[in-house]
Amino acid sequence: KRPSGAGTIRKLSGHRANPWNARVTVKGKQISLGCYPTKTQALQEIEKAKTSGISSWYDMTVEQVYDHVVEINKDRLSKSGLTNYESGYKYLEQFKNMKMRNLRTYHIQEAIAQAESSGIGYATWKKIQNIASLMCQAAMANDLIDKNYAQLVTMPQKKEKTEKVSFTREQLETMWGLCSDRSVAGILLMCYTGLRLNEFLDIKKDWVDLDNNIIYAEGSKTEAGKNRIIVVPQRAKILLDLLMKTQGEHLYPSPSGKRCEAKNYRDRDFYTTLDKYGLNPTGEITPHSCRHTYAMLCVVSGVDQKATMDSIGHSKYSTT
Repeated sequence: KRPSGAGTIRKLSGHRANPWNARVTVKGKQISLGCYPTKTQALQEIEKAKTSGISSWYDMTVEQVYDHVVEINKDRLSKSGLTNYESGYKYLEQFKNMKMRNLRTYHIQEAIAQAESSGIGYATWKKIQNIASLMCQAAMANDLIDKNYAQLVTMPQKKEKTEKVSFTREQLETMWGLCSDRSVAGILLMCYTGLRLNEFLDIKKDWVDLDNNIIYAEGSKTEAGKNRIIVVPQRAKILLDLLMKTQGEHLYPSPSGKRCEAKNYRDRDFYTTLDKYGLNPTGEITPHSCRHTYAMLCVVSGVDQKATMDSIGHSKYSTT
């Protein structure tokens, strides 16, 4: 039996590669240092812990450190900032029960590789790296790790941007002939309002003024895009009328009546609908193509530049 305060070593039952469990007491609570192949190694870890000092953070999991980072930053985070944290952590969540002290560069690299293989782009890779970096910084500040492993990640090579694709006039007219289909109506409404996908999915029915064909959009990405008034063309009024009849508080809700998630919308509604009606033969059309289509319609129709910028949420007409 080891003397009081000298740590505890216990051999675990069964046939294990690392049967020797080392534990120390911090502020009256026993904390596991891990399991080791020999008793000698377990003793060495206890001595190392006594020398370097062990904080109450020692046993914290990846999930607990993420929650800590969100908590200390929540007062200065915007809605989109919190969404960025969540978007990045979604790919690290598979490691949530791992001890933060054991998280390494290859875990973060694996999360980014999974995002890439799912067709998710560079912006999300950076979000994964950024939230992992904040978590590593918090762990370093509490002597849990000695380096920021997120900074050692090698980013996949960015794919060359393809030319922005809009719907053609012929494709738009085809969709008008199918607009009684709720999914088609949603796609057309984005084409005639210039809303970003998440802005469109955020819209609640009480943000819609049917009498004046207006949508009050909160916006999300830029200052120019926030709290803007979008005038819906008269032809698109039929789309608003149709979508206002759906269940739930959102204009385009999920099947459960709640706010539809962007990934589910892409997979379940957008691409499925385009494939169903043969509207994406080259595979280049994306939800953002609706926004390009709106800009194209405004420009070729001679809509006032300032009005176009305000509606689409750009601060420079050159962007439009």
